[in-house]
Amino acid sequence: MLLTCLCLLIASVTVEVETTDGKKVSGTIDSINAQSIEVSGQPPIPIDSASSIQFPEIEVRDAAEIGVQLANDSLLAAREVTFDGAKVTLNLARQPDLVVNSSEVVAIRFRPESPKTDATWLGLLQQESASDRMVIRREGDQLDSIEGVIESIGEKNVKFSIDGDQVDAQWSRLEGVLFRREKSERKPDPILVQDGYGGRWRAQSIETTKDGLQLKSGQISHLIPMDQIQVIRFGGSNQMLVESERASQNLEVPFDLKVPRDFAESMLLGSQPASQQMDLLAGSKIEFRVPEGMNRLVGSVARAPEVSRGGKVTVMFRDGKETLWQTTISDGTRQGFDIKLDGVRRVEVIVDDAGDGDLGDRVRIDRARFVR
Repeated sequence: MLLTCLCLLIASVTVEVETTDGKKVSGTIDSINAQSIEVSGQPPIPIDSASSIQFPEIEVRDAAEIGVQLANDSLLAAREVTFDGAKVTLNLARQPDLVVNSSEVVAIRFRPESPKTDATWLGLLQQESASDRMVIRREGDQLDSIEGVIESIGEKNVKFSIDGDQVDAQWSRLEGVLFRREKSERKPDPILVQDGYGGRWRAQSIETTKDGLQLKSGQISHLIPMDQIQVIRFGGSNQMLVESERASQNLEVPFDLKVPRDFAESMLLGSQPASQQMDLLAGSKIEFRVPEGMNRLVGSVARAPEVSRGGKVTVMFRDGKETLWQTTISDGTRQGFDIKLDGVRRVEVIVDDAGDGDLGDRVRIDRARFVR
């Protein structure tokens, strides 16, 4: 009876499975488990041979406004969020509520993404902090971060303690909140499931049940109906930029080099794979090949910490023809980026002196990584 229910539930779901060697298999899906993917009329496909499963008939729906970042690198779209001091509850469109410990949550953003504030918000996300933070949105789309303790989150307000004094802040005045985040070596889970409402779920394992697709990640278990899944991607979930293949590199400096140029470039176009950082001077240009299957570039950039003062410096990412993302740094503020790479095969990282000379124009690109 269980098998009959499962078949009735998912028999009408059409998929296209792409394997790691580029082959594609289309049809209605029978099951997904830890060992294989079964498509009607086709031999089972070993799970470790699968690259992706596309669900071409699933419609993209309007994303919920509240964005929730989890510690496993999931980015979810919620309709409502509450926090009682221990557990965070997410109300998700046409899915069961997700209830998780606060230690599993990195940040909650009450407002939709916006080009005016994205870089600053993403920069705050990259920072480690021993305290919770409340991010206030000021006039002129300026974001200010205040350290303290998140006591609770209601339907439209946040109770936040600052040095023992409790503040009751309305969502309308905030960009969001960030839970304390200490250094972690945790890597994103290898499976990515994207739903029709904009949610990007990371999972260690997935399996079809009579009710849909069951995802598991550590202590988190969640069910997504099959008619809400857009795509499932398998394999390595990210690759650090500093460890990626360089197609070319160049450094233009305003002084004569007294050493061979290739030696100078290897020293000055520096990277620190162990710390996942890359320090670059103005005049640097490095072209990276985008690893197969990766469709986003995520990280942050700021002035290098050893620079006490300097002029403006511009950092840009280009695909060889167009600028994908650009920022000009004039102080110590960290700027975050999340760049879509649909169809992009190579990415150029360019650091420019912004026209005011190169005094102090050394930047640090931190934890930049290609992700699926």
